[in-house]
Amino acid sequence: MHLYIQGLLAHLPRKNAEDIATLVEVERLIMQDFIGTAPWDHRPLIEVLVGQVIKQLGEPDGIMAFDPSSSPKRGTHSVGVKRHGRINASGYSCGVSTSSNDMWV
Repeated sequence: MHLYIQGLLAHLPRKNAEDIATLVEVERLIMQDFIGTAPWDHRPLIEVLVGQVIKQLGEPDGIMAFDPSSSPKRGTHSVGVKRHGRINASGYSCGVSTSSNDMWV
């Protein structure tokens, strides 16, 4: 997992399995398998990220809102545009906002 995260944090123009695998010198299929099927506990990562956001944006009276969403992929520049059987491919994102008496971001 540390090699995958190293790739995500690297200054690559595209953060796909092939480019990350090349950067960290792992076979592409191994990286794709890890991304697609490997279970991992996301809670430690969330704790680190929340701590960083609180440090940068936190206020004693503040709240944070997470807004996960998905949208259908289409066009010629989206990865996975073609249909997979009866399932349309989608892109996923998560927006984060914070608010307090003094600010809203």
